[in-house]
Amino acid sequence: SGAFQIPPDLVVEVRSPSDRWRNIMGKVGEYLDVGVTEIWVVDPSDRSVDVFRNDRKQIRVTGDELLASADVLPGFECAVSEFFQHV
Repeated sequence: SGAFQIPPDLVVEVRSPSDRWRNIMGKVGEYLDVGVTEIWVVDPSDRSVDVFRNDRKQIRVTGDELLASADVLPGFECAVSEFFQHV
């Protein structure tokens, strides 16, 4: 029972200072394997968002670059810096 019956379109994972990158990548792989369309790994320490898509492409978005997802959140776009304004 912790398995997805119908996988979500989007998973947002916030990386804590104690998270190892290989563990995060393991979770990303599991999410993709069960059919999640897109995963955002938010890293407050370097104020970035790594975006993983089900086509196995990865992009890193930082600063004033826009985070957007036409497939999962049509019309949504936000500068990554806005996520961290109050952190």
